Amino acid sequence: METSSCNLCGSKDYSILFEAGIAQISRIVKCVGCGLLYANPRARGADVDLIKDYDANWVYEHRETTNKWRSEKESLQVRDYDSTKRFLAEKFPRRGTLVEIGCGLGYLL
Repeated sequence: METSSCNLCGSKDYSILFEAGIAQISRIVKCVGCGLLYANPRARGADVDLIKDYDANWVYEHRETTNKWRSEKESLQVRDYDSTKRFLAEKFPRRGTLVEIGCGLGYLL
């Protein structure tokens, strides 16, 4: 795990909104500079390296392996799906429109 600064504005100042295990597996913080919510600390994993060294041809050639790995990874990330669903239902009982940005393969959707 590594502590990270805000991906949007680069600020290192944040306030803690949810400790780990409440809203999701990681602690959720809110950037004091711009208001972005993100997981902090977070694991430094393969995704970070893939983004820096992204090669569309390699991804296409290895799509079967990559898709299997990505599917397994995301299915593990949403193992707290039921608690997230309960949290949203309690917090927003009237329902409405929700936009999830960065939903990956959409397991939580």
